[in-house]
Amino acid sequence: MKRPAIPLRQQLAKGLGLTAVVVLLALGLLAGMSDWLLTGESKLFPLQYVRVEGDIENLDPTRFVRAVTSGMSGGYFSLDIDQVERLARSLPWVERAQVERFWPDTLIIRITEHKPVARWGNTGLINGRGERFAESAPEQFAGLPAIDAPAGTEVEMLQVMGALNQRLSGKGLRVAALSLSKRHAWALTLSDGVQLFVGRQDPLVATDRFLELIPKLGEERSKRVARLDLRYPGGFSIVWKPDDGAAEVPVLGSGA
Repeated sequence: MKRPAIPLRQQLAKGLGLTAVVVLLALGLLAGMSDWLLTGESKLFPLQYVRVEGDIENLDPTRFVRAVTSGMSGGYFSLDIDQVERLARSLPWVERAQVERFWPDTLIIRITEHKPVARWGNTGLINGRGERFAESAPEQFAGLPAIDAPAGTEVEMLQVMGALNQRLSGKGLRVAALSLSKRHAWALTLSDGVQLFVGRQDPLVATDRFLELIPKLGEERSKRVARLDLRYPGGFSIVWKPDDGAAEVPVLGSGA
């Protein structure tokens, strides 16, 4: 007795259904094998060592390795290198980090440290791009110029300080401290200790005025200047150093 013929459409549907079941089973097996391989790989090929390289002066390698390894997961092959690099760059003093594997069980992290060019606020440090990277400044950086200004003005402050130093270099001076208040009032201290109060004027223009004024005071009087207030529209005021013996603060005309 012949079996009734099954329409071709039903045969295809039956075959496709079986194929779908086989594919799903294969995917399930692959997923299970993938999890097993990752777990097994971390045991068969564990990372045993982390080597830190680079011109390191301020970074504490031990604390750095401890911080990086605490966020690592996986073995030699499965470790997420990009994740390790991001974690390394987030740590203090690290400007750039390059991570690579070294067979069979070592991770190499090449570090480029931030180079501080100024102190920011009371304790922080900034690099040459105006990026703040440390909340505390070690004592060896006490000689760096100090900048005190609202957050977000880091790049502007470095640019102004650089331009001021160019003007002052001819007199053998540089900026030791530079401040900008919330009301946009400028003040600076020079490397010889002289303080300049500029107010809301352009600090570069005000410094040019100072450089024109100093020779007119004469060499001896110039050495006795402690503070110079340039906020007066038609003149300035001077506070002399205590050893000068002057009791008052004279206000001089701009032509003095």
